[in-house]
Amino acid sequence: MQAIKDNIEIKMQALPQLRFSEFDGIWLDTKLGSIAEFYKGKNLSKDDVVENGETECVRYGELYTKYSEVISDVFSKTNLNVKDLFLSESNDVIIPASGESNIDIATASCVIRSGIALGGDINIIRTHENGIFLAYYLNNQRRKDIARLSQGISVVHLYANQLKLLKLSLPTIPEQQKIASFLSAFDKKIELLTRKKELLEQYKKGVMQKIFSQEIRFRDEDGKDFPDWEVYRGNVLFKSHSNKNHNGDLPILAATQDKGMIPREDTGLDIKSSEASVKSYKVVEPGDFVISLRSFQGGIEYSKIKGICSPAYLILKPKVDIYKEFYRIYFKKEDFITRLSKTVVGIRDGKQISFDAFSGLKLQYPCVEEQKKIASFIMKIERKTAFVNTQLEFIQQFKKGLLQQMFV
Repeated sequence: MQAIKDNIEIKMQALPQLRFSEFDGIWLDTKLGSIAEFYKGKNLSKDDVVENGETECVRYGELYTKYSEVISDVFSKTNLNVKDLFLSESNDVIIPASGESNIDIATASCVIRSGIALGGDINIIRTHENGIFLAYYLNNQRRKDIARLSQGISVVHLYANQLKLLKLSLPTIPEQQKIASFLSAFDKKIELLTRKKELLEQYKKGVMQKIFSQEIRFRDEDGKDFPDWEVYRGNVLFKSHSNKNHNGDLPILAATQDKGMIPREDTGLDIKSSEASVKSYKVVEPGDFVISLRSFQGGIEYSKIKGICSPAYLILKPKVDIYKEFYRIYFKKEDFITRLSKTVVGIRDGKQISFDAFSGLKLQYPCVEEQKKIASFIMKIERKTAFVNTQLEFIQQFKKGLLQQMFV
């Protein structure tokens, strides 16, 4: 009776939490060496990759930087003689044989087209199982196991003899195909949203270049040209402000390059501040601009909330009439960040930008009405980008949850 109970528990363990209704039965335990033949790619150094090559190719380093579980479109080409190359067959699963870390090396991809040259330092797994399913399975259920098989310190290696011992639990081929198709559809959606986001970001960048070079100009409500832009030094438009009049109960803010000033607790960093040090913190008001210790990398940050920040930060308030959203955008322009970075003093973590240094920078100043028009136009692009990014993050999280439940 106990033996029957133990057998039932084993079978229960071999079932995924989430499953398509047409499938039942346990997943069968096996080893990777029992379901596949193993090969090694060859040749293909970095210098062998050329822009207009005749043969598509994949190098080992690209597996964990450019590709996900399914390789359909290939980014690199070579002109090496085909006779000197190892060419893929459709359904091949490939894993790096060398890498800088054991996590990087534990990256599986399925090549769904034949005739692609696979470079040296690539383990090639040729199997009659569904290669796309196997790539998803290895990456999401056996990645840590693969990482533990790798050997080395500064450079880690993964050999076929080790991979052959990897334990697997596999469903039938029809169920593998169903899971592979389902997850591939998710990745296709993720790919499309990622591309849409990239195109919007490129469009914003291109439009900003044309606007701030004044190749594109806006007109007023009557269709008339706005006045010519002025140029002022930073200290003409802004002043440095330091207000430490608070009782310490305001949220501590941190500067982020993508979200501006946000509560420090939202950054995920566990930084403690003593009560004595908090007393020296500066009050940040909505609409303030903040020069942080990393402004030379990502520009000056804008705050939409009230809080306090480290006294190492500089707080800027406008001295003249401006449209603040315009300068939020302006301070993120690449050429402005480049000019700002040249004012940095100090080395490494001690780098700082003084108000005197900011004061000497020349800043463009369109009339306020044109500032509003420009900001409104760019903010529409930003809202579209944010919406796409929200969709992208949602589907990525949803897929992550599915992956945790679909494998044994």
